[in-house]
Amino acid sequence: FLAYLIASQSDDPFVRYSGNMLVLIHGLNNLSVIDSDQYVILYESLDQGIKLDLEAHRNHWAKYDGPLDEVQDQINDQFLKLNGQDEGIKSYTQMIELYLAWTLKNI
Repeated sequence: FLAYLIASQSDDPFVRYSGNMLVLIHGLNNLSVIDSDQYVILYESLDQGIKLDLEAHRNHWAKYDGPLDEVQDQINDQFLKLNGQDEGIKSYTQMIELYLAWTLKNI
């Protein structure tokens, strides 16, 4: 969430876009789990350029999927916990909660 806040204040439109894309990726991932029908509706409403960027993002990370993916998640989870993030990798889903709370407060 902090990355989004910093990016949203940038003078560089590409940095602002990256921050918004970060929120969109996390939001879509969460929505796909919570309500797949709404995910499809929202995804279909996106601009074609954004869809292409999301596809490129998926393709990039798909290269790293495999048997070691779960081990890497476990290592990252432990790293986060050892560094004071009690929720570990679960904290990544909290990004959207923080974004929504911040947005509602600042509208």
